[in-house]
Amino acid sequence: MPDSAINTSAVVGNGDLVCGGSFTSIGGIAASRIAIRSAGAWQSLGTGINGPVTKLVVAPNGDVIAAGQFTQAGGVPANNIARWDGNGWFPLGSGIQGSVQALAVMPNGTVVAGGGGSFLAAGGQPANYLARWNGSSWASINDGSLLPVTSLAVLPSGQLAIGSAIEFTVSSGRVDLWNGSSLSNLVTTLGPFPTGTIRFLQALANGDLLVGGTFTSIGGIVSAGLARRSGSAWTDLAGAATPRVTAAVELPNGDLVAAGSLALGAGFVAVARIGNGSWTALDAVGPVPPPSPPSTLSLLPDGEIAAGGTFQTIGGVASPYLALLRAPCPATVVSFGSGCAGAGGINQIAAATMPWIGSAYRARATGMPPLGLAAIVYGFTAPALPLQPFFAQAGPGCVGQVAADAIELVLPVAGVARSQLVIPNQPGLVGLTLHHCAFVLELDPLGALVAITSSNGLTLGLGTM
Repeated sequence: MPDSAINTSAVVGNGDLVCGGSFTSIGGIAASRIAIRSAGAWQSLGTGINGPVTKLVVAPNGDVIAAGQFTQAGGVPANNIARWDGNGWFPLGSGIQGSVQALAVMPNGTVVAGGGGSFLAAGGQPANYLARWNGSSWASINDGSLLPVTSLAVLPSGQLAIGSAIEFTVSSGRVDLWNGSSLSNLVTTLGPFPTGTIRFLQALANGDLLVGGTFTSIGGIVSAGLARRSGSAWTDLAGAATPRVTAAVELPNGDLVAAGSLALGAGFVAVARIGNGSWTALDAVGPVPPPSPPSTLSLLPDGEIAAGGTFQTIGGVASPYLALLRAPCPATVVSFGSGCAGAGGINQIAAATMPWIGSAYRARATGMPPLGLAAIVYGFTAPALPLQPFFAQAGPGCVGQVAADAIELVLPVAGVARSQLVIPNQPGLVGLTLHHCAFVLELDPLGALVAITSSNGLTLGLGTM
């Protein structure tokens, strides 16, 4: 366990968890304010950071961007923001004047940082509350309309959603969009005065925007701290929740897990799940609102949800500052057999996502030939039959790992065939075992079949969160 608060967390491309906060040790190792959990063990990121880390994001290239209130990262001067490339820490120019409270990375790698009243400059240039780093220099984004920035989220469209607020004022909050060149407002004046504000923004898989905070109305609708914007319409998600939602994550089937001071029935919880319009407690129900709900939630590939904050107990269990909520029936993927060689190399298939019910399971087959098709095969049995007795074009040693109960034809691009299987949100499918592999059909320039090769197999265990 960490020896002090977890303020922020993020998941890197391989599924490892990165946490930042005010701690100096975690999991029995020394780690100054930032650490990564890999294969169940914690590791420090170099010599760490010399002040609290408030926000973490992962760049498209896998680098970790950390921001907060510090002057050094890995012993290198870095004012309130720094980059970890897997081997060492690097500053982003001369950094930011003022503490950072919000952080995002655009699809093109541009880093955007925001903060409150002390955030006045970036890279030595005036930049009230919000600035962007293009890899070589900082520039202000604020056109004068933004309030102190509390949260940022990158939408699937590539636009940046910006939450800004001043507590204890009549005009207490707003949400704006930045398209890379200009700002446009979505909503202003969240209710009620004097405490309505935005705590977080979350981009959902379907392009909707989730907004959480301490408001009781937004966009003209009544909403106790949690609302969704779809297109131009706002929808309340809070239901009976009290107006304090601090963090949320989206599950593969579209349900949400939210943290905060949440009213359910006759009691209060710190963590709950919302699906089909109803809330389910994931925490021990108490008679009063929890004083220290999680401030950060991260969904890991194996279905665990990492919750961090200043709490000492959660779910009735003593777990200071950090806890893991495990899926009741985890999804699994196990590789078996081996692929054979074709014109593009050794055929290999691997899962890109886990097979959760209510989601799209995705896979990636490599070693595809310059000309050809990939037949992605799904089946309930794995007979491992040699292909040569059935196909004259089959390569030596090529094995059909899976019975072909369903087939998807995929056109490879640059030697890679990507496929997906939509798994219905049916509880009866939980625990079902399914196998799949790729058959590769190599063609000549005239379109004639010249070879058939095959990949390893994957055994999927369908799971639920």
